[in-house]
Amino acid sequence: MNILIVEDDAVSRKVIANKLFQLGECNTAESGKEAIQHFERAANAGTPFDLIILDISMPDIDGIKVLSRIRKKEAGRKITKADQSKIIMVTASMRKSVIQKCISLGCNSYISKPFKAQKIYQEIERLGFEVPDLLKSRETEKKSFNGLVTKIVKRFNTGQIQLPVLPHIVKEIQSFMENNDPSINGLATVVEKDAVITAKLI
Repeated sequence: MNILIVEDDAVSRKVIANKLFQLGECNTAESGKEAIQHFERAANAGTPFDLIILDISMPDIDGIKVLSRIRKKEAGRKITKADQSKIIMVTASMRKSVIQKCISLGCNSYISKPFKAQKIYQEIERLGFEVPDLLKSRETEKKSFNGLVTKIVKRFNTGQIQLPVLPHIVKEIQSFMENNDPSINGLATVVEKDAVITAKLI
């Protein structure tokens, strides 16, 4: 699969690319102008993009205009609807008028930010592309893992897990819980220092 990711934010662009690189060759563009150039080069080379992930909000040419230009160029090349690039619009805006505009111009799907990888995999499958079961299962495992961490953090915060242990261990756990993204592995590393907490968790 030949994929084009159009996103002006470098972090978001990298995150999406990391989720999709196992599905095919990922090309990236940080502006609408660059996206159109990529599209034309690929079409001229006879390797048009199968899938385009297109952000709506961009500083030069916004995603809606890029969508419109791509569809016009495809029409000029007499490309049938079935053979057009599948375009998924991505934006933080959920305004009905914006969604209707994208649909009228020929987008194939619409995803609002922030979104989980599982959501974009579902949309890609709905458009007729194959997503390996391994990728989907990894996302399911992550979801279960994150849910477990959330439950443990909640139990600590609500006092369901008491800490009758040495003060320095308590401080380490409290400090760890204050991190932006506590993980189960990190928590285990702190907890295993004290047999009392370990026994209570077991």
